[in-house]
Amino acid sequence: MPGGGAFNDDDLKPVSLMVDGSGAGSWADNAADRAHFQNVKLQISYEGPLSLWLTENKAPLREDLSYAVGSGGSDVPDTIYVEGTDLGEGSITLDLYAATDASPGGEVVASATLELSIIHVDLQTCMIMHNAQFEWLPEEQEESPGAYVPLNNDADAYDHYDGQSHDDRDAPGAIPDEDDLLPIWLREIQPWTAGGTYTLHVTGNVRVWANADRSGLKEEGSTFDATVETQLYVEGYSSGAGTISVDWSNGTQQLANADALTVNVFDWIGPLNVPDYSKYDYLARGGEPGASGWLDPGGGITDSITQLPEEWEQITIKWNGGPQVGKAVYQASQGYIWDLNVNVVQVTVGNPDLPAQPFAPGTPFDAGTRTVRQTDRKAIASGTVTGLSWQAKVTLNGPEQGRGVKFMRVGFVQNADDTRLTGTYGDQGPVLTSDLQGQSFLDCSEQSTAPPYFDCVYQVWSCFLNGGKRLRFFQ
Repeated sequence: MPGGGAFNDDDLKPVSLMVDGSGAGSWADNAADRAHFQNVKLQISYEGPLSLWLTENKAPLREDLSYAVGSGGSDVPDTIYVEGTDLGEGSITLDLYAATDASPGGEVVASATLELSIIHVDLQTCMIMHNAQFEWLPEEQEESPGAYVPLNNDADAYDHYDGQSHDDRDAPGAIPDEDDLLPIWLREIQPWTAGGTYTLHVTGNVRVWANADRSGLKEEGSTFDATVETQLYVEGYSSGAGTISVDWSNGTQQLANADALTVNVFDWIGPLNVPDYSKYDYLARGGEPGASGWLDPGGGITDSITQLPEEWEQITIKWNGGPQVGKAVYQASQGYIWDLNVNVVQVTVGNPDLPAQPFAPGTPFDAGTRTVRQTDRKAIASGTVTGLSWQAKVTLNGPEQGRGVKFMRVGFVQNADDTRLTGTYGDQGPVLTSDLQGQSFLDCSEQSTAPPYFDCVYQVWSCFLNGGKRLRFFQ
């Protein structure tokens, strides 16, 4: 009977029944046409914590496990399926009964016994609620639909490395603040006395790390002591579905693909360092169909959610005031809610430190408005001027010790419009006398007195406009 050895108590193990080198069913069908095989039967018996089934779907065998081999064909199976009902040792025996001169009623003329070990190998993971462990993923869901983890393309590493901002998946070292990894556990072998070693198999779209800070890469084929529980961390490296599986062996027994876990890597993109009171778009795809989508953000409000081509779903978020770590929240599946961390940077504009025309200090108060309203214009000069030098001071204050500031670009679009009007004479209304009316001056030259690091002050100069013009400047 091929198919002995160890098997996982969570699985059904196929066992082949063989007689004279052929499958028992095929042998019995041939034997049924021969007169001298009258009153021949095959008897199955077992010992230990086992259940026997006819099919993988647990169709039952005959209650007495006895199969006659006589004329007219046979219902003897070639393969049966064995289920472990508890841990331990068991055996299955196949006896061939036939009439002999000594025992006309039949006796065992051939017998085979298969020894089995019922062990428990468990590769386990959890569901996720806002990037933290929530509940255990049920065993029946581990392979379909499986677990969900984001593509690790945000920037928890931020400026820890070489003064550059990296996708975390490409960061060259550990990331102390990493929170986008999925924890998994290799539970210790049961019974513990089975001992042995686990061998890990990992598909190309994920990476497995020893530590939560994304350190200690575990390559394909890494081995672990099966008598000790091991916690690992899965990183989404490219989008798509893959499998993590584990083999077990103790030198004399082995079990390939003892347990497996499907890991679905979904994709999300969007700006990670934003000014407060701004509005930005975030896209995601790859969640479970019918069970995924953007949820209301943390630290902002949902402006709109839009379905886009190629299965992208877009959310437009109006961020609140900073400094704060905002959360773009995506539900990848029932039980998997992940937060994309966004550095919302406080931006304040005030008067310069150096003598110049004053700029009215203030911050936006209509969250999410992309253009400055008419009522937000700041008049800084009036009268006839022959040259105007203007500057304003911008202060950036990022969350958590300046995160979000170092890689944020700061600049001004400076608009000047001419409002010079003549007086009213008789029935005539105001007459525009300047050919600059309605034109805008954009992207004037600027000078920054400080490098772009967190909690810095920027002094940005305007361009110089000469001539007898009455001008109004606004930001």
